[in-house]
Amino acid sequence: MSTSDATMLTVLTSSIAILMLPQLPVEVWEHIIDQLRQYPKELSRCGQVCKSWYARTRYHLIVTTTLSAPLQVYRFERLLRAFTTLRARVKQIIIRGSSGSLSQPRRPIPHFGTFALMLARKLPAVETLCIYDAIWQMGTPQHNSVFVHLQSFTRITELRLLRTTFPTKLVLARLICGLPSLTTLACTAVDFRSSTWNTAAFRAIPPRVQDIRLDGSSDDVAELFAAQLGIAASMERFTAGWAYTVKDTPSIAAIMSMLQRTGPILRSANIRLRRPPANDLIAPPAKDRTKPLSLGMPLNRWDHVQYPELDKQKQDTRR
Repeated sequence: MSTSDATMLTVLTSSIAILMLPQLPVEVWEHIIDQLRQYPKELSRCGQVCKSWYARTRYHLIVTTTLSAPLQVYRFERLLRAFTTLRARVKQIIIRGSSGSLSQPRRPIPHFGTFALMLARKLPAVETLCIYDAIWQMGTPQHNSVFVHLQSFTRITELRLLRTTFPTKLVLARLICGLPSLTTLACTAVDFRSSTWNTAAFRAIPPRVQDIRLDGSSDDVAELFAAQLGIAASMERFTAGWAYTVKDTPSIAAIMSMLQRTGPILRSANIRLRRPPANDLIAPPAKDRTKPLSLGMPLNRWDHVQYPELDKQKQDTRR
């Protein structure tokens, strides 16, 4: 089959598919498209169906922008330069290493440095930064400058890290401190190639993080947050062990290291444990506490997952 024949077949197939769709008001289709806002691949396909769907899908693709390669960063920057009104619509940036499938290995994210360099001070409304399925590599030209450029993203209040590998604890610490307005920090299956910590090499002042969520085997991350960065003292909400199966939740020792270093402003701790706690697992001390503390520790229970894309990957794996 020639290229022209293949193109004509695609057009005819799309036309037939459109004719077979129920004749519903555009508002109903827009509501359906709204439910796909966390799934950029499906949104892109919807945008190719017809003009009436394109506007709605483009809106969501701009609000939550996923960048998986340097070329996508260049195209995104050119788009924002050509249509400056779109800059205020961007609320969430997702930096991906691999495609997001659980079967795919984590991959380097050199385009993160490109993003920070090219879009610094150009996204006035972005609030959430996500890094998924990634390996952070040192020695790249963007490695040291990325932390400087991140300082300009003053509206980012939430950082989500999912299946991400850092070379050292120091790199993650610099990433956190590079976001001065950070208040929410979610880490799922985050690990380090080296868990050593050099106190002399770190002099930055961490932001006041109020909401910390730990999932996956994140014991080294808990040690960094509690003992080395000290951000556990400022948190008001602590959640652990809800995104993966029970066996992959943080250890009791890691959870205890967080709870033992909390301050008097901690309001709630929602934790799912691997096994029944020992006698030494107790609530944080109530001395000088300014607000009532809600402490929940359910066992072997499945609850809502914080990351919708993880739900989809689990379903794909079961198929």
